[in-house]
Amino acid sequence: MNKKVLWRYSIHSITNSITRFIAITLLLGLGTFALLGLKSTGPDMRAIGRQFFVKQNLADLIITSNYGIDNIDKKLLQNFKDTAKLECGYQQDVITKKNNLAIRIFSKPKNISIPKVVTGKMPSKANEIALSFLLQNKFHIGQTITFKHSSTIKSHSFKIVGFIKSPEYLDRSFVGQTNIGNGRLDGFATITKGNFQSPVYHVARLKLKKVKHIDPYNKKYNQFVYSDQQKLYKLLNANLSHKDMQANLFKNTLGLPYYTVQSRDNLESYTQYISNSKKIDILSNVFPVFLFAVAGLVTFSTMTRFIDSDRINIGTLKGLGYSNLDIALQFVIFSTLASSLGIFIGAYTGFNYLPNIIMKAYLANSILNDQLINLISVPLLIEAIIICVLSTIVASMWALWGALREEPKALLLPKQPKLGSSILLEKIPPLWNRLSFSLKITARNVFRFKSRMFMTILGIAGCCALLVMGLGIRDSLKEIADTQYGDIIKYDLIALHNHQIPQNNSHYQSIINDNYVKRHTYINYKVCHTKQPHKFIDSNIQVITFADKNVLKKYFDLRNRRNKERYLLNSSGAIINEKLAKIMHVKVGDKLTFKDNYNHTKKVTISHICEMYLGHYLFMNRKTYQKVFQTSYTSNADMISLKSHKDLNKFNEKLLKTNNLQTILSNQTSFKTLKNFTGNLTEVIIILIIMAIMLALIVIYNLTNINMLERIREIATLKVLGYFSIEATMYIYRETIILAIFGIFGGWFLGFLLHKFIIVQLPPSFAMFDPNIYLDNLLISAIIPLVVTTILAFIIHFKIKKQDMLQALQSVE
Repeated sequence: MNKKVLWRYSIHSITNSITRFIAITLLLGLGTFALLGLKSTGPDMRAIGRQFFVKQNLADLIITSNYGIDNIDKKLLQNFKDTAKLECGYQQDVITKKNNLAIRIFSKPKNISIPKVVTGKMPSKANEIALSFLLQNKFHIGQTITFKHSSTIKSHSFKIVGFIKSPEYLDRSFVGQTNIGNGRLDGFATITKGNFQSPVYHVARLKLKKVKHIDPYNKKYNQFVYSDQQKLYKLLNANLSHKDMQANLFKNTLGLPYYTVQSRDNLESYTQYISNSKKIDILSNVFPVFLFAVAGLVTFSTMTRFIDSDRINIGTLKGLGYSNLDIALQFVIFSTLASSLGIFIGAYTGFNYLPNIIMKAYLANSILNDQLINLISVPLLIEAIIICVLSTIVASMWALWGALREEPKALLLPKQPKLGSSILLEKIPPLWNRLSFSLKITARNVFRFKSRMFMTILGIAGCCALLVMGLGIRDSLKEIADTQYGDIIKYDLIALHNHQIPQNNSHYQSIINDNYVKRHTYINYKVCHTKQPHKFIDSNIQVITFADKNVLKKYFDLRNRRNKERYLLNSSGAIINEKLAKIMHVKVGDKLTFKDNYNHTKKVTISHICEMYLGHYLFMNRKTYQKVFQTSYTSNADMISLKSHKDLNKFNEKLLKTNNLQTILSNQTSFKTLKNFTGNLTEVIIILIIMAIMLALIVIYNLTNINMLERIREIATLKVLGYFSIEATMYIYRETIILAIFGIFGGWFLGFLLHKFIIVQLPPSFAMFDPNIYLDNLLISAIIPLVVTTILAFIIHFKIKKQDMLQALQSVE
């Protein structure tokens, strides 16, 4: 047989079905783009972090004490059986003379948590300093920077020799809190160790033996580090006796001695970075998989219907003596070219562009936003290829196999149309009899072509579901910052005392009662921690105790998220936030177990569970506090509401100058953290929504175009009978509109399930999103497919007007 004819016919099958070819290419390209792009982003982000943390040798554990790290502590840490490397250092918070900036100066590390030089060099002489690279807009290399007096640092003027990044400070917008300036650090710096004068070290950094060759994102890493963290807590607290003399000397200012042992998970910027990468993983396990499933199914349907429409040509080739393999070749070429082109476009853009777009959004507030890495995952690419092959080549061969079993004379005849049959509506006479003739035909045709009906409903439902999920996540993030720091939390800051009695400080009292302050109350404030079940990480809990239970409502509106019932403190137990109850698997009436600063275990009965979106809270009254902590109640902090948020920084500076405070905890910082946290994710959700709209456009156009081509003779007959073009269009498009409406209802249901699943999985352990779906979400997710359907109706209408109806009616025998 003449193979050239066969090859020519194979090329013509592409050019004659170019819209189908483009639709398949775009569907598979979009599916591959979403799958590879989203599934690559999380690993790419972790690879960026891993590279940076390994190169700078980030500490596994960081130990501090309110009395410093002395030689006894150092020896104990050196002798700890899992210590691979130990490095002790100094740090001090100071204020610059010129700009009044709060800077944390730490001694230059040698081996652990080494800063990365961005420009210039690290300090090597006593008069040299390297600043955070985020301060480059305020200082320059060669400039002299002068700090206000500090007894811990020998010199107060330094020459700037470089700008650096630290693996312990990943956040661009928040460095940390301090007890100087306005309570917020503006940056950090490093100088040589010899510049410090202190009898004790301020910080000890450890590298552990067990985890040296373990991926820091592996569960085993967290397990080993958590185990060593708990062992060190016990070891250090068991050896507190050597600090008793210091405690007796300084108890008026420092209180009882205690240690903190922090893992990487206790570093807020590190935790947020890893959390962001895992959020992308969660999205990538739902959104692109569902999108690719819809694209794959529609492609599968397109290919099988392509073969059904080409059966006369198949019969001709078979009648001419071409083998089944020869006939299959044209469809293999069509499928292979469409899927290969789709895979190439999707893989190239998915691996190279989508991860960068998402990472730039997520890393906007990270110091690592200029170190993007794009990894090519071969297993992911193979997964995409398999799906594309199943959707095209396997689909076409499966449909072709059925056609090739028929005789050529049967294939040369058009496929016998499906017989009409009575439908359910006909058995409801009051409804059926009121339908017009055209609506009755539409109803019969909808159920006559069941595969077409199900595929159209499924395609539109899939697109609508993705829109409901994407818009739902956007809505779940949109208002939570304003709700928490506007409706629920009504105070502005907590001023934590340094164990001096503030009532005896006239300067402090004059500030706390001046015109800036709307109201204030004394409270007891503690940061405790609890271990999540089956996880190797501690969650911090802010424990807030009010002496007067009636004061609570002036500073918090504690309420049930569902029915808005308001809660007050009572002596039967404590109030905790909803996310804490979920991660600890406790309910009202259960006991919550947690540990205090000294690692002592405490238990409290839960009286109510309240609405809260960021952080973990535990509220109790004086009586419950004394029962839980087995000690008399004393206040150690002021909860303060200001008349104006504009006065916050000035007020903080005044308070800290009284020397009465350890630090100030500002809600403005938490509000910005939550805004950044949700804002970055919102940008990603917008990208997902755009992809869902693109899918809707391609799917609806493809299915509508196929329906028109399959029924062109039917449309031509109607026009010959005197139907106007618009009537002929609506004859078939009315079915699409009805199926689109059914698809939207199905999409709402599927979208609700997807949103419910992802909104539980997406937030990190310290945050919660609003789980509700709102009416505007459902309306928008319905309007978009309907608008696409309407626009395509005009396109199909003009295609029908241009169609040569006489040619369409020509006999095919």
